[in-house]
Amino acid sequence: MKGIGPGATSDGRTIIYVSKETGSNAGLWKADRDGSHATQLVSGPIMIDIARTGNWVTVTPDDRQVVFVSLRTGLPGVSTVPLAGGVATQLFDGLAVTPHVSPDGTLLLYGTPDTQNRPTVVVCDFPACAARRSLMAPANLAAVGLKWIPDSRTVAYIDTTLSNLWGLPIDGKAPHQITKFTDGRTITDFNWSRDAKRLAISRSVTTNDIVLFKGLH
Repeated sequence: MKGIGPGATSDGRTIIYVSKETGSNAGLWKADRDGSHATQLVSGPIMIDIARTGNWVTVTPDDRQVVFVSLRTGLPGVSTVPLAGGVATQLFDGLAVTPHVSPDGTLLLYGTPDTQNRPTVVVCDFPACAARRSLMAPANLAAVGLKWIPDSRTVAYIDTTLSNLWGLPIDGKAPHQITKFTDGRTITDFNWSRDAKRLAISRSVTTNDIVLFKGLH
């Protein structure tokens, strides 16, 4: 079975992915890390951010719930389903980009466009997504790639101007710079280790060449 948008439990023993199959095999699946014992958790179309390496599926820090964005009701919405299996619960309708649960398990973060199609950052209490509030997102914030800093009180985002990571505190304080790259490479993805001691960053550079072919018939 072909799958995309993987997530994983904290011990790395279980992976979560979206099936690229159609019909009854479509939906959200889990399997052992070697691909064995594949089990369907949710059937129906699941949305994946195919434009980036980031995904729309994440496992909560306690490894009990999977948070995902789906079209199961015909409209985009964020849902949860127990990792052990069970009934999926719809949290809310609306487009939500890369939802991410805070390391302490109390808050849910996601990106969404405002009425003028500008990227905004929304935080709500998890698991019910109550007390939803929008943060004052800067104009150079990337619409995707939002993640919690390990303190569970700051949102890390990609600055689209200089392609560096910045932190946006949820208490309204001014953003602060995390990385200081100056080589012009683009940050494509990032994440902290589960023990919060390491930060992994994927960066890339795009090159273009013009090639002239002659003698083609």
